[in-house]
Amino acid sequence: TSWSASGLPTGLSINNSGEISGSSSTLGEYNATLTAINADGNDSKVLGIVIIKGNRTITWDQTIAGLTYGDSAVSLTATATGSGDLNYTSDDSSIIEINGTSAIIRAGGAVTLTATAAENSTAFAAVPVTKEVSIAKADLALSGQNLSISLGDSIPDLNWTATGWKHNDASLAIGTHPNNLSSLALWLDATDSSTITQSSNVVSQWNDKSGSNYHASQSTADRQPMVATNSIGGKTAIEFDGSDSMGASTRLGLGANPALTVFVVCNIFTDNNTDDRIFHLGHNANSLSVGAGSEGWAWRYDGGNEKYGSVSHGTDYVLAYTRPSAGNYASAKLFINGTEQTRTAGGNDTGSPTSTNANFKIGSNYDGNGNFVNGYIGEIIVIESDSNSDRYGLEGYLAHKWGMAASLPSNHSHKTVSLIRGPKVTTDANSSSSAGTYAINLSDAMSDKYTFTYSTDGELVISSLTEQTIAWGQSFSGVGVGQTVDLNASASSNLAVLYSVDDTSVAELAVTNQSSLQAWYKFNETSGTDAVNSSASGGRKGSVENSTSGHYNTGKFGNAITLDGSNDHVRVYGYTGINGTAGRTVALWFKTSTANKPLLQYGASGTGSLFKLSLNSSGAAVLDLGSATITSSTTGLADGNWHHIAASFPSAANSGAAKLYVDGTGNNGSGTTTINTGSAADLIIGRDGTSGSGYFNGQIDDVRFYDGEMNSTLVGQLYGNGNGDFNRLKVKAAGTVTLTATQPGDGTSYAPAPSTTLTATFNKSDQ
Repeated sequence: TSWSASGLPTGLSINNSGEISGSSSTLGEYNATLTAINADGNDSKVLGIVIIKGNRTITWDQTIAGLTYGDSAVSLTATATGSGDLNYTSDDSSIIEINGTSAIIRAGGAVTLTATAAENSTAFAAVPVTKEVSIAKADLALSGQNLSISLGDSIPDLNWTATGWKHNDASLAIGTHPNNLSSLALWLDATDSSTITQSSNVVSQWNDKSGSNYHASQSTADRQPMVATNSIGGKTAIEFDGSDSMGASTRLGLGANPALTVFVVCNIFTDNNTDDRIFHLGHNANSLSVGAGSEGWAWRYDGGNEKYGSVSHGTDYVLAYTRPSAGNYASAKLFINGTEQTRTAGGNDTGSPTSTNANFKIGSNYDGNGNFVNGYIGEIIVIESDSNSDRYGLEGYLAHKWGMAASLPSNHSHKTVSLIRGPKVTTDANSSSSAGTYAINLSDAMSDKYTFTYSTDGELVISSLTEQTIAWGQSFSGVGVGQTVDLNASASSNLAVLYSVDDTSVAELAVTNQSSLQAWYKFNETSGTDAVNSSASGGRKGSVENSTSGHYNTGKFGNAITLDGSNDHVRVYGYTGINGTAGRTVALWFKTSTANKPLLQYGASGTGSLFKLSLNSSGAAVLDLGSATITSSTTGLADGNWHHIAASFPSAANSGAAKLYVDGTGNNGSGTTTINTGSAADLIIGRDGTSGSGYFNGQIDDVRFYDGEMNSTLVGQLYGNGNGDFNRLKVKAAGTVTLTATQPGDGTSYAPAPSTTLTATFNKSDQ
């Protein structure tokens, strides 16, 4: 009629039906005494009970579907029985990155997410639960630029714009499209099946995509390599088995000993020789080769026997070899996955290759009869350039395309990119084309984040406007070392003339008080988001925010930054201007048709702690020092013309000592507010501070920060009667230089002028 029990594990009990139930979290072995009771008496028995670990169980009913790159992170909602961690992992963090319970979408593609529940004190780990998730790529609309040039001009680099960027992609680097480089000499790409001539995967020809038709071929059947799918980074490559080779029937069109960078994507299996040749350019002597033999080197010159770096068998690599024009063995460099290698010299260390204008071989030495390679070769690119920016761009393109981005060094400019490869930009026009309108076409971009809509082809307008002329007959007789001379060329357009000098060791162009320049933003870049500081101080590079292309256009002097008045601006991260109580002169040129906008700002709000230049609603210039302002007597500066503004004051000054100059005319400050500019905020150009809502709409050019106060005479030199001060030459050493005067035009009324050159010989100055 009833039951009782003693010694049951904690959490278990017996009812009057004799049923033991409950849940115990105490492991171990127990002897429980059970007693059955009725009117006649009772009887007891001992029951042995063992509590062992069970298994945790994961429940994950969440539906994860319909996602596109650019969507917000997804909160993961699996649950697990018992206490302890419940964790998530992704088998491809480049597509979905896990941060706690958040799944952050990094790219398009398919990925497997796994939920795991760890073992705890009372239960074993749960059986993992997986979900297959597909992320669609976002759409990115690409448009060609609209560009006008003058009849007879060479075609410049062509740009493009994009609409639909996600996250901060607009500010990231973009992998270089090889065909956009005028220096491209050879491009072999095994992932492009249209370039491979094969039968049953046996390759007889590998076509050059550079447009120069330097195709690699092999007619001997037992020397032909194979197509290998799912090889380097899961992509198709060409497999050389240790007896294969391919070569070009014509020589690469390189000059004698040119500047050169060669890229190779490869994976070498074993040592076939001590110096297996992956790529060989030139004859046996004075040539260059890529190798991966038992010596552990990755690049060499024959004759120099330079050894670089170390490579491992069975590993994917992006190799990049570079050297300057007329460079010798010692000036060459090798980069393995973007990291420069330490060179170990041997043989003729000072020699130089002279036969790069020669045939090339892939997978063997120069004659195709030895030093064979056993491994995969995926892509080979040769450019006639040693430009660091070109190398970074192509390394980025190759590393991301072939799945080696994680191997790039952390400071590599293209470790993270918005596009693996930017679009190919072409036009039917050339420097001999007649006046008219030609299409600028986009194609062939590559991304793991975006699908592309080539929404608008741009237009290239070749104009027949009247050319400018430059008059310049200056004599440099009597000018010697240590002297500075004003250059006096003039253009028929009355626009400012720009100068260049071919040997800066003899003479260099100078501007007013150049030695006092602390920061100088010329905005003469043509593309990208960098705004270089051209002062001798170095560093302090600006970054164009919220615009990736189309913001560098013809300005007052060369190019200028064009800001859209919506959100574009320039931020100099880590540079807070000339601050504190230091004396300074800050100057810039601007052109706008919109008043009441900021020009430049740093410092902090407060009395005497701000430095801000802007236009007010009347189009007057304003210097705001924080509770103390100077307003120019000149109004209506938002008239669509170029104007010069400068603010200047000595060290330990108050607001009464400050002056504001517009187009060379000054206005004095007033009051006794102590100037002590804050140092917590970055310099911002074209926006009212780091978080303000006001943005400049127009162009800004030639922003300068000088250490110390300039008087009215020096500010007048900066203004130069509207032509600036780019007309000074400082002689540094005896010698002869060629000086060039140009006027690039204003893009509307005048065609670019032809260059005019003068030769100047300088002698030592008298003591």
